Formats: sequence, C-alpha cells, structure tokens
Amino acid sequence: MAAVIQEGDFALLIDSHERHSIQEMKAAAKTKIGKLKCSVAPVIGQQYGSTFKVQNGKLELLTGRSAREMRATDTEQVVEDNRDLVDNNTAQSLTAAEITALKAQVSGEEVIEKLVQNSATFATKTQFSKEKYIKKKQKKYIHEVTAYRTTAWNICNTYFLNNPAKTSYVRADSLAQILTLSNVRPGLKVLVIETCLGLITGAVAERLGGMGTVLNGYGGQQASTPIVRMLNMSSSVTSSIVDFPLTMIGDMKAPLPSIDGLDQTDPSNAATVKRVQTLQLLQEGVDSLIIAGRYDPLVILKNVLPLLKLSGPIVIYSPYFEPLATCERYLLQNRLAIKVQTAETWFRHYQVLSQRTHPHMTMTATGGYVLSAYKIESDFTEQTTSSSLIEPSASSVVDAPMEDVTTPGDDEEPATKRQKVNEDEDVAA
Repeated sequence: MAAVIQEGDFALLIDSHERHSIQEMKAAAKTKIGKLKCSVAPVIGQQYGSTFKVQNGKLELLTGRSAREMRATDTEQVVEDNRDLVDNNTAQSLTAAEITALKAQVSGEEVIEKLVQNSATFATKTQFSKEKYIKKKQKKYIHEVTAYRTTAWNICNTYFLNNPAKTSYVRADSLAQILTLSNVRPGLKVLVIETCLGLITGAVAERLGGMGTVLNGYGGQQASTPIVRMLNMSSSVTSSIVDFPLTMIGDMKAPLPSIDGLDQTDPSNAATVKRVQTLQLLQEGVDSLIIAGRYDPLVILKNVLPLLKLSGPIVIYSPYFEPLATCERYLLQNRLAIKVQTAETWFRHYQVLSQRTHPHMTMTATGGYVLSAYKIESDFTEQTTSSSLIEPSASSVVDAPMEDVTTPGDDEEPATKRQKVNEDEDVAA
C-alpha cells in the first residue's frame, strides 16, 4: 500500500470534534468540517496521518502541533484543588464582542491564548482542569481534520457511529469476533453471506491478503459491497472475491456444462465461464462459513451448510438474539455441529491518562450477537429449496429494517391500568 494519499483513494477523516467520515479523494470533492465545506484537493499527495487546518475556508497542511497535541503543561500549576473557584461567569474579562472580533483577525490557537491570558481563574485551576478547559476551547475555535488510511476496523467504527443500520449494527469488537471464530487466514476458501454493505466480505479479503478465495453470496440483481472499494485494496486482493447469486446454489444438483470448447478470452463467454468456475468452487466445498445480516439465518444455514467441509467453523451474526437461538437449537437437535454457543460481546471505552484512568460514563447497549460452532459428520438431511434464500418470510421480524420494527407503546395506546382492589372489599363483594 502507498503511504501517500492518491486521487481516487478513500480516506478516513476525523476532525477536532471527533466526527468520523469516509471521503473519496477527488479534486472536485468537498468535505464538511464543522459548518464549512472544504475541497479535499489539498489532501491528495500528502502522507496518511497528516493533519490539516481550515484557513480562509481552505484546508492547509499543518506543520506544527495539532489541537490534539496541545496540552496545558506549558502553564505552571499553582494549587492542588479547585476549592476557591466560583463559577459565576465573571472570570473572563473579554466580552463576547471582543472574542468575535478576535476570531475574525487571528487564528484559533491565538484566540485560546487570549482567553487563557484574560481568565482570572485559569492560573488557580488544577492541571486536570486546565487541560479540560483548553480541550473545550479547542473544539470551539480550532477546525482541523486528520486523514487516516481506511481499514475494516475504522470503517466499521465510522458506520457504527454515524449510521449503524446500514451495516446491520456490527460493532468493531463483533467484527473481530467474527473473523477470529471463523478462523480466517491466508489460503482458505471462505463463504460469506451478508447484508452489511460488504463490511464482512472486505474484512475477510483484507485478512486473506489475496491468498485464498472469498465467495460472496448475494440476493437480488447484484452484490452491494461499497465498503470493499473503500478499503483501497490492490487488484490481487479484490480479485480473490467472487460474487455469485444465492440462486446458483440450487443449480449445483444439475451437471456442469463443459467450457473446454469455449474461447475464454471472448467477452461474450465471460458470464458462462465465470458461472461454471463459481459452481466448481462451491462443489469443492468451503473451509469456513460466515452468515451476517438481517435476514433469517436459519433458511440460509439449511441451504449452505452442506457446502462446508467437516470440522469447518460456522459463524452467524445477527443484531437480534432470537434468530440465533433458533439456529443453535437446529444444530444441536440434529447433531450437525459441536461447540455451539451464542455470545454477546461487552465493549467499553476507557480513558487512560496519568492519575485519570477510568471507564467512560457512556457506552453502546449492544453490538449484536455471534453464534459459533464446528461442523461434524451427521446422517441428517434437509430438504430445502434455493428460493427461500432470497425470499425470506415477510412476517419475520429479522427481515424488517430496524427503523420499521415497532416496539409496544410506540404507535399503540397503552393498556388500561388495572384498578387496585382491597382484598377485604373484594371478599365482601
């Protein structure tokens, strides 16, 4: 991978307000930083990890310290506590009009310096309070953005922060569990069926590094994997991804047509050649199976489980627990797998600073559920049809988008409260 941001690449942009966005680097493209829209043209050709500041409505490469690197350690600590501080909004001698005039004349760093100099209580604050004060002012007066290389991890984080429904609420730690439990490593053939915009497919391909095959099954007219493009993977890695419609699994019972007599260089024969080659890959069997998304995983599992080799790992992700409980019961009752377990990962951010290490006060409720198992030999056979793979039951909760699922009490009138009756009066009546 190139260390320089090239035109056409995707980059993760994180501004001073900790807002995440993934932007395609084109000279004509613009990105929103605070309330301003700036062209990303100055970012092209710079190193990944470079920080840019907004100057006169344009992005300029920052050569000095960024806002994240600024600390209050330049000011001496006077007292050990804040017992004498009184928050009555009179500590700042600069008026609002004077601060507005400063913002139009000098940079954000100079505005913060003026605020510190004209604060009557800053010098008496503790070191921790000084850092909090400066960090708060940085978010208000300094507009900077840092460009990072896109990876499956930070793309997953970005979608989870901005629009988690698009990736079926997969959190970064859940993605790590999926890759670990499925034993993804170079040289394997992995079958992936997902509705996460290609997040799982791209993460698997990224880990294989072009040494292996990713069979990406999709429903509908074509595969929807925009995240694969965002990973900026080389052609040798992306060529290991083979997209195929799920209806193709139903065609495996029919004999394969021969392509020996076809001219494989002829574009008119490309679709036929690819179809036959994909069917051959499926008939050979896969080393690992991953199902992730918001469709009922049981109907998919029944159809694709015969493709998995013995001792191959089975990993199923769902934002809901009930579908995985059904799959777990199916695998155990029919003795199709061992070590069947369903887990929910617990993920919490920690602040790690000197004398200030503690967990964050807020955290996400859930990152979904992951079922894992290993296939074993069994005499059980399931009679299924491939049509159920792409036409799941419309009445199933897991087929409905999260925003369409109505919880009790959202659109319904609450049930009438029962009147509390005294037992003595009830008996007397």
